[in-house]
Amino acid sequence: MRILVVGLVLLLAVATAAAAAAPATKRPGELTVALSLPAPALQVGAVRGSEVVLARGLEVDVARAVARRLGLRLRLVQVADAGRLLRPGRRGWDVALAQLVATPARSRASAFTSPYFRDDPAVLVRRGLKRPTSLAQLRKLVLCAERGRRAADTVLTRVRPRTRPLLVTGVESLLRRVRTGVCDAAVAELSRLGPALGGRRDLFGGLAGRIETERAYAVALERGSPLLPSVEAAVRALRADGTFRRLTAAWLGIDVAQLRVLR
Repeated sequence: MRILVVGLVLLLAVATAAAAAAPATKRPGELTVALSLPAPALQVGAVRGSEVVLARGLEVDVARAVARRLGLRLRLVQVADAGRLLRPGRRGWDVALAQLVATPARSRASAFTSPYFRDDPAVLVRRGLKRPTSLAQLRKLVLCAERGRRAADTVLTRVRPRTRPLLVTGVESLLRRVRTGVCDAAVAELSRLGPALGGRRDLFGGLAGRIETERAYAVALERGSPLLPSVEAAVRALRADGTFRRLTAAWLGIDVAQLRVLR
C-alpha cells in the first residue's frame, strides 16, 4: 500500500510539473494559429466553417514547427479579414501568421515576435547579362516590376533607375519581359519570384541578389499575452537551428542566406 501511495504521489507530481511547464493557451494542450488564406506558397488550403482542415505552405510549416517546439498540438483557424488579426482586445486564437509586419502603430494593439522571414525584393536578370553587385550598377539597367507591389515602390524610391521602369501586371508577365529581353532585370518579392520561377531558371541569367527592406514577417499575439516569451523563444531557436532557412528554401526554391544584399 505504501508503494502504491508513493507511486501515485510521484505521478501527481509529474503531471503537475507538466501542466506548469505547458504554455497557457486558449485550449489546453493546443496552439490555435489564425491564418488568412490564401497566399500562394505561404498558406493555401481548405476551410470548413472557421476551421482549416487542410493547409500547406511556408507559414503553415512555420506554425507546425513553433507548435512542435512548444510541445503543443496544432489547430489552424481561418480569419478571412486579415485586418481582424491585429485589432485590439481579446482574440479567439493564440497567435496569427499572415504576412504580418510589426510597425509602431500595430505594436500598440498587438505583440510581435522577432521575424521568421524577410520578404525582400529579389533581382532576376536576363540571360547574357552580368549580374549587378550594387544598387549603383542596378540603377543603369532597364528594370521591370509588378504594378502596385511593394517591390515596385522599392525600385522607384531606393533604386531610382536612370530609365523609367516598366510596371506590369502579374508575375508571369514580369518573367516574360525578362526572358524576352524587354527588361534587363525584374525586381519582385522573394515570396512571389521564387515559386513563379520553378524549374525555369535556365531561361534567365540568375538571381543577382536582394534589396534589404523592413518587410519582415513576424508571429502576432494579443498585447500582454503570457505566451509571448515562449513563442519568441521558439522562433529564436528555429531560426538559430536553420529550420526557417530550410523551410524557405523548400517552399520558395531560394536559399535566401546565399543571396547578396545589394547596397
